[in-house]
Amino acid sequence: SPSITNISQIKVLIINESGSKIDNGEIWLNEIYLDEPWKITGYANRYNADFSVPDWATFGGKFKFINRDFQTLTTQISNRDSEEVSGYFNMPQLWLLKPEFLRWLAVPLNTSVSRTVTVTPSAIQTGDPNLVSILEEGKVTTISGNSSTSLTIQKFPRLGVSYSRAITESNLIIQRDETNTSNSTFDYTNPLKLYVTPNDLSASYSRSDAFRGKPLEKSADFPDLFKFTTNWYLQTYSQDYSGKTSFTPLGWLDDWLGVKPFANLSLTPSYKFSVAREKKRLISEIETDYPKNDSQTASLSTSFRMFSWLQPSASYNSGITQTYNLTVSTVPQYYPLYGNVTGYIESKTKTVVRTSGGNVSVSLTPRDIVNFKPINSLSLNS
Repeated sequence: SPSITNISQIKVLIINESGSKIDNGEIWLNEIYLDEPWKITGYANRYNADFSVPDWATFGGKFKFINRDFQTLTTQISNRDSEEVSGYFNMPQLWLLKPEFLRWLAVPLNTSVSRTVTVTPSAIQTGDPNLVSILEEGKVTTISGNSSTSLTIQKFPRLGVSYSRAITESNLIIQRDETNTSNSTFDYTNPLKLYVTPNDLSASYSRSDAFRGKPLEKSADFPDLFKFTTNWYLQTYSQDYSGKTSFTPLGWLDDWLGVKPFANLSLTPSYKFSVAREKKRLISEIETDYPKNDSQTASLSTSFRMFSWLQPSASYNSGITQTYNLTVSTVPQYYPLYGNVTGYIESKTKTVVRTSGGNVSVSLTPRDIVNFKPINSLSLNS
């Protein structure tokens, strides 16, 4: 029987099989109607608990389940079952009783874990038009965990580190993805008012390793966050470096000479460099390693207030992106244990794209020139 959602209209066709013209007559057609409304029963559950220990930690968890037929007045039927379990544990300080002589030291700790299981039925079986994507059919399990901390010492740079791990497993496309990401940050505010030195400095480094392989016999769960896969056939790893600083080189004009225009001139340079590499496992312990793309971007922005009602600004950026053109080598390489092995990936050429751009803008606020209420909210930008 056809799905009722696929029936948009019903047509009735009359065929004259007598061979002669019919001038008059009657046509009887049974009334077609639904004897009862189409009923869909959906349900959803949500439970959460949050706890707090004063001056030490906050922790809690959440459970949420949404049936595929559940809908509200503002959301449609999602046509998928979704279950989410999550928890967190945060500590403003790493220790329970902080010694008095360590008041100048701050070391917070934040951790969280979550598991999401999504079951999407087949579009052929349900015929439901609300299906998001055929690629999302089947059962998809995602496990993730994150931990971060920082070290803050008065008048010293602030250091921060974080680590996250995520596992996504799909039974339909028979694929398991694991991603490990590490981040470190450096932030420093210069306490000395020296116009030839930066006002502040910030830098960051990030490393991401993504592994793709086949699902394990047992579905992914929280304990897998502490187990690193070795059964992978593709690894993608990337590294990002970035830095930023700011100067006010003419601040001495106001402090020493009382000249305010141009005294608040600020210069903010920044730089970012990214590399991406890939590693493919051919057979057993034989791998082929090759670059994918590299990019770097440098920018400089500046602004200064000439008068209380006039503040021009400008910026310029330049970037280079190179993408390697990958080819599969047909020349075999011989290994005593495996014989001739083919499939090595090479990058003999690359595509380089250079971009640059800049802009100049002026912000004008008439209310700083004349006190006239009808134009108090007026702001001109070009």
